[in-house]
Amino acid sequence: MIIDNSTAGEAGLTAIADLAALRPDLERLVEQAIDAISGCSAKSDATFGVWAEIVAAIRSTAFHEGKLLERAIARLVSCNPDLSIVTLERPMPVVPAAREVLRRNEGVLRGLRLSPEVHSRETYAPDLVIVDRRRHAALILDVKRSLLSYEMPRLNELRSKMLAVAMIASDWLTLECRTPPIVDVSVAIIDGSDEMIDHERGIWGLSEIDVLLEVEGAGAAMGVLRDLFGQRVRALLAERCRKEVQQSFDGWSSASTSGGEAFAESSSAALPDSLNSGERLRDADEAVLALRRGQDVGARVGFARGRVLQ
Repeated sequence: MIIDNSTAGEAGLTAIADLAALRPDLERLVEQAIDAISGCSAKSDATFGVWAEIVAAIRSTAFHEGKLLERAIARLVSCNPDLSIVTLERPMPVVPAAREVLRRNEGVLRGLRLSPEVHSRETYAPDLVIVDRRRHAALILDVKRSLLSYEMPRLNELRSKMLAVAMIASDWLTLECRTPPIVDVSVAIIDGSDEMIDHERGIWGLSEIDVLLEVEGAGAAMGVLRDLFGQRVRALLAERCRKEVQQSFDGWSSASTSGGEAFAESSSAALPDSLNSGERLRDADEAVLALRRGQDVGARVGFARGRVLQ
């Protein structure tokens, strides 16, 4: 990776990323994600049938895309010599006192002093914690492939947790991770789709990551990553569709000829003689009549057994 501080300084950023030098690393990260998606196993699914493998690949893609974005951002952090990734051995505590401070205050907040023996039942694990050694600052990131599917209450809860851990992050990072002294902690939610951007509420687009990392070209590099990943995912899905399409037609053909007979046989086999005789229904009718006559008849209580087996 080439770092040219003079060029970056003219752009107002600390460092610059050389996309040509960075591309092999991006391709390697994409390859790792595709390998993970290809290795996902599909469980039998009565609804999707032979298409279950395609559905499993799509679901796996959504998960691994988020991880891919995290790893790529971590790689870009190394472009700025002032930044480093902090590895957390355990989630950060969401201290009730911090929640209370957030509930009562808005705007710029001051962190809480944290006891080394702090314990909390609620925790939060950031996707990335980045420390700027020169500025003695920390940046807590939560990376999402897309925020479009997030309902506002869920997004507000995420933001609240992030701010709560930010309030104790200065002491906690120093005590737990041996970081340099931290005097400023900020949080940001990264929207990988670039569809929801609201800096006032801590939401940044993926294309704006260069501003957060102070690395010129970082946003463009993430765009290249998304293009590479999208091409590979679409090729993988197209290949699997071609593989499964004949199986689906074969399945439809066989189902159309035998489905009706199989349904009739299974339906008649599922009904025991006791239900056909009406004995269970008569018992229930008698109990209802007893209740109407004012007799004290307790309702039958127990674990569900299914109406046929009662």
